Amino acid sequence: MPAGAHARQESGPEQGNQVKGRAAGGSRSRALPRPLRDDEVERKPLHRQSRRAPALSRGGSGSHEVTGQCRSPDRPATRSRRACERRDRDAMLRDQTPAGVKRGMHSGSCLCGAVTFTVAGSLPNPNFCHCRMCRKHSGHHFASTDVPRTALTIVGEETLTWFQSSETVRRGFCSTCGSSLFWDRSDRGWIAVAMGAFDGPTETTANLHIYVADKGDYYEIADGLPQYDTVPPRD
Repeated sequence: MPAGAHARQESGPEQGNQVKGRAAGGSRSRALPRPLRDDEVERKPLHRQSRRAPALSRGGSGSHEVTGQCRSPDRPATRSRRACERRDRDAMLRDQTPAGVKRGMHSGSCLCGAVTFTVAGSLPNPNFCHCRMCRKHSGHHFASTDVPRTALTIVGEETLTWFQSSETVRRGFCSTCGSSLFWDRSDRGWIAVAMGAFDGPTETTANLHIYVADKGDYYEIADGLPQYDTVPPRD
């Protein structure tokens, strides 16, 4: 075996990567950088964006700036950082108002969801009506809050049925599932909305009982709220 061949075999890849330039131009040969082994490659953490939500914008009108340790883009994508980003994202969603929905708006629906509604603004404290018609309409005493007509928006009115229970009062319910939703007196500027139809917290407390003289005999009223045989006297 020629001596040169044995030398290349012993020297390994560094000698094998030399450019043999003397034969072509007589110049001195130069060594190419040897490839790095797997254990020598610098392994940098991957910064992958979560697929659960779009990236949070930084700065600008209506944007949410990531605070604290979530701010640095050089921080490795560890569990702690992802948890931090989720907390900031949740805070952003709580602070933002969805398009078309005002802050402080309350939503509700019937049992099947065919009729939905929203009420803008705070809800007045509810009353309990124990009259015979309200008990038949709702199955028990009727708990409702009186909201301005202009604050109420109803979607799915084609499924909403109105029953004229008297000359001036009509009662609204879903024609699909039968949920009792509204009490509407034509000569008033407000409409009563069933408390049980709201989807989330109403931030209200019970106010008083009316038409207690007509209550059913199967229950007692012992909550300490004011009670009236008919309606409260006007001031």
